[in-house]
Amino acid sequence: MRKQRPATVWGSLGILLVALLSFASAGRAQVVSFATLKPGSLYHTMGTVVAKVVTQKTGMRMLVQPLGNDRATMTALSRGQAEFAWADINSALIATGGKFIYEGRMIKGLRLAANVQGVPVGVFVRKSSGITTMEQLKGKRFPSDYPAFPNGVPLMQGILAAANMTYDDVVKVPVQSLIPGVDDFIAGKIDVGFFAAGGPKVAEADSAVGGVRFIGLPNTPEADARVKKVRPAYYIDVVQPAPFRAGIDGPTPLMVFDQVLLAGTHVSDKMVFEVLDTMVKYRDELIKGFRPFGAFIPKKMGKQYPGIEPHPGAVKFLKEKGFWKDM
Repeated sequence: MRKQRPATVWGSLGILLVALLSFASAGRAQVVSFATLKPGSLYHTMGTVVAKVVTQKTGMRMLVQPLGNDRATMTALSRGQAEFAWADINSALIATGGKFIYEGRMIKGLRLAANVQGVPVGVFVRKSSGITTMEQLKGKRFPSDYPAFPNGVPLMQGILAAANMTYDDVVKVPVQSLIPGVDDFIAGKIDVGFFAAGGPKVAEADSAVGGVRFIGLPNTPEADARVKKVRPAYYIDVVQPAPFRAGIDGPTPLMVFDQVLLAGTHVSDKMVFEVLDTMVKYRDELIKGFRPFGAFIPKKMGKQYPGIEPHPGAVKFLKEKGFWKDM
């Protein structure tokens, strides 16, 4: 006759089974890829913070996938290699419309999930240079070409256009990409740096060269019209100083583009809804992780743009929360 196992043994086995099932369930957390630019960029830092919060607060495990430029991140979405990506709305519009550098190479399968924030970009110099105006930059060595970061060219053209200047007014020095361009500035190979105000790489340059200064643009309707001729969704706005914005010592007009969150058409409505909901619910944690998230205003998430369709999951979320805005 078989001996019965003590109840304590069966209880221990039950606890072990529950633990194993819980571990297996955690191991099956849905992996989600967030395509960003490379480390040191604003997009990478922001993507890393979002991925951490989404992973902690949902059943998803979000991983950051650093890529070289907007074309690469949007292509990853199109091919189903990533679920989400940041983008300059101008890049998204010309990619989906097959315009400019995307002529004959339209990127399909992109959907707008949310407007995240306006990103101010500008040119900066060493504080010790004594340069304070765009006019003084004529004849100076500027970063140009950007073969690994094609979006750098129209951004620089827009900034120059605001001051009624072109690349013909400066000395063009080819740089490979965004981060290497700032490295060249630090090394003294160029006189002018270019980056997003508040970006980690600007803080690095500020520390390395003994201080940098962003150069303000003309804040006039004429200047705004000139930047819109380069890309229709560029605009000029005044950037206020903040502890995380190296090189901004007072109110400074800079060119701005809207940073948006894109999702692929292969991404479920439920997933898009949950990611947006998490970003809104835990906005304070996003700011704690990276202070520029303070510019993320949930009620502005629903801004729509002609030329790109919203993701159905985003439409549901934005309308449910009252954030939706018609064009």
